Amino acid sequence: MNATFSQIKDRIFEKYPDSEQIGESIVRFTRKYNDRQFAAYYVDVTNQLPSTQELLTSYQDRVIGGHYFKGDKSFQWNNYLFFVTALSAQMDATLSKAKIIIERDRNYARKFVISQNEIETVLKPTIVHPVPATAMPNDNVLTIWTRHLIEAGLDDAIFSDATIPTRLDKIESSEVKKQTTNVHPPKQATPKTHPY
Repeated sequence: MNATFSQIKDRIFEKYPDSEQIGESIVRFTRKYNDRQFAAYYVDVTNQLPSTQELLTSYQDRVIGGHYFKGDKSFQWNNYLFFVTALSAQMDATLSKAKIIIERDRNYARKFVISQNEIETVLKPTIVHPVPATAMPNDNVLTIWTRHLIEAGLDDAIFSDATIPTRLDKIESSEVKKQTTNVHPPKQATPKTHPY
């Protein structure tokens, strides 16, 4: 038997009372450690998945965009979007194609298409250990490299859909900026001493 949106919403609100419904089939909740939010979860119970990159971008702008720039900047690295489909929908060829588009996209949030029987893995609280101030919860290779690219001013060159020559221009202009800002006076040569 397939769970309805109402049933899944009730399960979410039971575990995360400060959740909010932000669309006809979407609930947003946050995970916290010591009353501090460290991750936002969006759960959309639907079989109507965005089937193209354009539809997915529009969906994310509408659903996640309003919350994305609020609060601590490090919070932006920990957004998760789950499209919850009926078990039978997982076998559908159109949904399989949409799943590939959705899960490859890294804008706004990490995204997953799951079946209704997997919802408990999303809702089950994970054990969170304190992390050093320099690290962020749930960092992975992608988030670490993305952060480094942003800090170096290279994110637009790497993640944009621009042509290769345009991307190379952006990389070169970033290197020129880096060289002009990191100018250090030459080191003075130290006199060599001889043991004799």
